Amino acid sequence: MSYFLQSNLKLSFPSISPVMIAMFYFALYASFSAFFSLTLWVLLQTTDEALPRSRNHIPTPGLTLRPSFNWGLSFDPNDSRTFLPYVQELHRFLEVYNDSNQRESNIHCQPGIYHRQPDFGELRNWPKRACRFERSSLGACTGLVEPTFGFGHHRPCLFVKLNRVSWDFVKGPGTLIHSIHFFPPSAIFDPMYFPYYGKMAHVNYTVPLVAVQLNINTTRKRRESTPTEVECHVIGLLENARDRSLGRVSFKVKLP
Repeated sequence: MSYFLQSNLKLSFPSISPVMIAMFYFALYASFSAFFSLTLWVLLQTTDEALPRSRNHIPTPGLTLRPSFNWGLSFDPNDSRTFLPYVQELHRFLEVYNDSNQRESNIHCQPGIYHRQPDFGELRNWPKRACRFERSSLGACTGLVEPTFGFGHHRPCLFVKLNRVSWDFVKGPGTLIHSIHFFPPSAIFDPMYFPYYGKMAHVNYTVPLVAVQLNINTTRKRRESTPTEVECHVIGLLENARDRSLGRVSFKVKLP
């Protein structure tokens, strides 16, 4: 309540129940939520469920590495505890690439040719058939013959993949890495694995990989205390000279 001091008049205002206030705000935010849901529903009606809803317009696709690590690859080849998490992650990651799984779910495609599977007007040509990428094509980095992926023998294997197209490899200064091998030897993401039509249409699609095996210099006196930086760069028809980070992934390797 409030008072007018000069006239000594007393004005009273009816009190509003907290329940009424709660009901007001509930109705207000419920209407906001309903409006947002309606606009989202209308937007989704304009998209094609057979195509990826999120697309990136950068000229060069991104690269990612397996196994995953924070700042760099640090391990001791003589201590399995230091690289066991990497090995376990790679075995889980490569399960879908087992030859038996690929032959059961996917088809053999002709290398070097884009595997296009267009629709015919309103007639959907899907589910799309995905091309096989067999684990055996990764050579010494399959993890089947050498289950530690080379981490226990100074030859660790890393796997580079494109985010759902020849290849370059740049080694930074340092003598820690003696040589580098690729599997498949061509180090190319074959065109037969593209284009990708999205999860709805391309049900069994598996992302192609390139395995990078780093042969580490085992000569103690030639090792450097500072980490050796390695950069992978995918080369395609559309390269952006302004943004040097596109289509690249870099990491550091350090041994004790």
